[in-house]
Amino acid sequence: MQVTGQARLPAQAGFTLAESLSVLMIASIVLVAGIPAFQSGIGSMRSRHVIQDAFHTIQHARDLAIQHKSGTITLCGSMDGMHCHAHWGYGWILFADDNDNHRLDADEVLYRRNDKILAGELVWRGSGGRPYVRFDPTGYAMEFGALTWCPDSGDTRHARQITLNRPGRARLSRDRDHDGIHEDMNMKSLACEIAS
Repeated sequence: MQVTGQARLPAQAGFTLAESLSVLMIASIVLVAGIPAFQSGIGSMRSRHVIQDAFHTIQHARDLAIQHKSGTITLCGSMDGMHCHAHWGYGWILFADDNDNHRLDADEVLYRRNDKILAGELVWRGSGGRPYVRFDPTGYAMEFGALTWCPDSGDTRHARQITLNRPGRARLSRDRDHDGIHEDMNMKSLACEIAS
């Protein structure tokens, strides 16, 4: 029997400790750098959801008023599901206000109730300082103004607004000057002043 040399071990595959730590460090940096962008995306998505829900409710209120053909359809913020309140962040109610007393009575039809408490402020500022919007049977808004959303972070990049005009048409705010902040109908940047 002839011996030609030593038996060779197969080559080991894997990473060294230094290589593993380098990859871990790079992954950590990428993750930390991406968190603010991820949080901003979540804030933007939440703002879009809140304002779209309110926008569709306003449109639905106007449509109901035209279909109802008699009396008034009232939409307002409500803390208790019965009485109107200017801060819509506690929820809102949409109802046939047959006696025009701006509150949901036992004999009136409740069309929609949203009682989600929002992480921010949704405030209606309307004509005459009234905390509600009423639509007459022609679809006209008896109160007109603006419904403004500000997230609890106070980040104006996520502020949104719906403007309601007298004929009952609602319009969403837009970032017309592309500075990352939406403007109102007067081209003034929206501002958030969140009460602590």
